[in-house]
Amino acid sequence: MSLLHLRVVSLLEIAIMLRQYFVAIALLLLFTSSASNALAANVSVEQAVHQAVETYCKIEFDGAWVEDRWAVIKFSDKRKDERKYRVVTDSAVFGLGKHYPFIVVTTYDIREVNLLKPTHAIAKVAYRRAAHSESKTGEGWYLVADCLDDDLVTLNLVFEKNKWWVLDPPPPKISKIF
Repeated sequence: MSLLHLRVVSLLEIAIMLRQYFVAIALLLLFTSSASNALAANVSVEQAVHQAVETYCKIEFDGAWVEDRWAVIKFSDKRKDERKYRVVTDSAVFGLGKHYPFIVVTTYDIREVNLLKPTHAIAKVAYRRAAHSESKTGEGWYLVADCLDDDLVTLNLVFEKNKWWVLDPPPPKISKIF
């Protein structure tokens, strides 16, 4: 065999070995990437829940329109039935006549957010409460001083239609500057 022929064979053998190494490295990177994506997905779920709670609290605190609130809340079938048959007043969205009950707060602090199941979570939010609205007739309303420094509220969240929702929310909590 000629020296040139040996060199070509050696180069081919080296190329085959390099190809095997590249395939092994590519597979290693693929599996590592998949594992890190799975871990990142868990982190992003927790972040998504926290972001949903932050969005809900900010929408309420800023006194946003009812339509904005509907974009982040859902009602259970039981709560819907209670509203339908007027068993209880759903002060979270509806009030009597022109009065929409709300609580005036000066601050809010998201204390904890816990993922219970892949589709359920809870959050604890502390509010500094200053007042609440009342109506005797349903036509007009007035504010009643109602100071509480650490009003701790538990929010239930549910994941449906690729989104986290606050389920059966309490009455709106708006800022005093609204």
